[in-house]
Amino acid sequence: AGIGEVGIGYAGLKDRHAKTRQFLSVPARCAPRIEAVAIEGATILEAKRHGNKLRTGHLSGNRFTLRLYDVQDVAALEASLAVLEARGLPNAFGAQRFGRGGDNALQGLRLLQGERLPKRPSRFERKLFLSALQSELFNRALIARLEAGTLDRALEGDVLRKEESGGLFVCEDAAVDQPRVEAWEVSATGPIFGPKMRAPAAGVAEAEAALLAGVGLSAELFQRGRGETEGTRRPYRVRLSGVECEDLGGGGVRLAFSLPAGSYATEVLRELL
Repeated sequence: AGIGEVGIGYAGLKDRHAKTRQFLSVPARCAPRIEAVAIEGATILEAKRHGNKLRTGHLSGNRFTLRLYDVQDVAALEASLAVLEARGLPNAFGAQRFGRGGDNALQGLRLLQGERLPKRPSRFERKLFLSALQSELFNRALIARLEAGTLDRALEGDVLRKEESGGLFVCEDAAVDQPRVEAWEVSATGPIFGPKMRAPAAGVAEAEAALLAGVGLSAELFQRGRGETEGTRRPYRVRLSGVECEDLGGGGVRLAFSLPAGSYATEVLRELL
């Protein structure tokens, strides 16, 4: 379209090994040239005006359609899917978050501990490594909740997230908030450590502090990440919506579902298979 890459906006990256569909934005001055654009392996389905450039995060979620082969027990898969629909998907970060070698989180840990890496990371790599470390720590906190059977329980001191608005508040009385968890009004959240993260209280705060201490970190060290490790809370569970499961026979299954932004279809498959 005659513009540089910086002029193109998108809400998020899509899977490399997939047929994907998403909106991209280009400056309005490019509109007359859009229909003539030809990209190998891609098709422009529609073009229309929008009020702003798309940026990372400008999406509510993603819709996935997957074809599974050699499924040994379709009934068991359907039963597991029903559990995920009812209780929610454990909202883990997928393996692709941690790099091909799986060591991105370790590099991030070394950065926060003040070690000098063999190769000085670029700004992009630094952000990638630190983000992977935050993700690894969240996954460990999530595993602890799963092992304790408290994925869909409110605990005193939990930072709970309102499903409707995304607002956060600290649980002061688990007996009061548990019915809201069961009704999918609120969900417990886990730590994406950083100075702007909403802090939990009581036993939940102690568990998160122990998680950091176990890897040789403290909350204060995340200040070293500057704007790259600001911190937030991530829900421990998310809802699957628009679920379709079609038995194609011969071990084939067509599976479709929607997930909120930032959640991984690979984690759905990991739970099912």
